[in-house]
Amino acid sequence: MTGNRRNVNDTPIARAPQARAPDGGGEPAEVLSVVIPVFNEHQTLEEFHRRLVAVLADIHYQIEILYVDDGSRDASLEILRSLRQKDSRITLIELSRNFGKEAAMTAGLDYAVGDAVLRATADGLRSAVRRDDLAARLGGDEFGLLLPGLAADHAAGVVERIRSSIHAAIVEAGLPATTCSVGYATSSQQPYVAASAALQRAKQSGRDRIAAAS
Repeated sequence: MTGNRRNVNDTPIARAPQARAPDGGGEPAEVLSVVIPVFNEHQTLEEFHRRLVAVLADIHYQIEILYVDDGSRDASLEILRSLRQKDSRITLIELSRNFGKEAAMTAGLDYAVGDAVLRATADGLRSAVRRDDLAARLGGDEFGLLLPGLAADHAAGVVERIRSSIHAAIVEAGLPATTCSVGYATSSQQPYVAASAALQRAKQSGRDRIAAAS
């Protein structure tokens, strides 16, 4: 990892066994990875995990639970280690200090083996984009779209249609509640930077929405 995250070789990771097909075959089963950043939450962790397990019991995927301890200074890490001893689906990632929720989430996504949400997202994109549009995964749970020839006054409607298509595909796949936020830019001046800033605004405004670059 780079930037404000630890190098992969320095990060202690307790990895859950890779999920396999229910019949014991050699091909990995489709996996749903749940990433949970943790920072000084020892008072609620055990109850949170109990409720999470209850929700996941109705999900028809192999499950991987990734807890990312973001430099907790309380007993959170000890509790997470104890939970992992009891639940083999848990992967525990320990960061050396508090890097913040977004960085911790990204670290978890970097190690996640699950692709159920990614597959559903790709299905939603495939049904919504035009033949000449370009879609690519940027990393983690972020995708980038290039929509050539799209008029600026039509952008909001097209982007919302794409977001709705992704949301519908996730619901159809029977996945847990998952939000889809989109930031977009119509200017040719640093469009990626502008769209990324708009995406952050969409997330901060409540998620599951679109936001235009200012």
